[in-house]
Amino acid sequence: MAEPKDRFEAHRVDPRYLGDCPICARPLLKGPSIDKHHFLPKSEGGGPEHALWVHRICHKQVHALFTAKELARDPELQRPSALAAHPDFEGFIAWIRKQPPEFNARMRKTRRLRQ
Repeated sequence: MAEPKDRFEAHRVDPRYLGDCPICARPLLKGPSIDKHHFLPKSEGGGPEHALWVHRICHKQVHALFTAKELARDPELQRPSALAAHPDFEGFIAWIRKQPPEFNARMRKTRRLRQ
């Protein structure tokens, strides 16, 4: 049997399929592997109109790299495509796209945010 061109094709017909993650472009499947991310943080005035479903691991990576103030201050970081293209995010995106849609792992804040 031939391998499908899109390795996530089977997931996109799953009844739990909600669309693709705006950050990593992997399928979002309803369940514990997804979170709502406010691209303009609630603490900085963001509301429901600024929230999108993303993978929990993508959400954790955003907050491991950037503070809420940084996300609010830089309009580029409020766009999923610009966030995914950010130089600090490129390695993560290349790695996470190889993982299954429901993959999750612990994430550490960058040294800059831990100090």
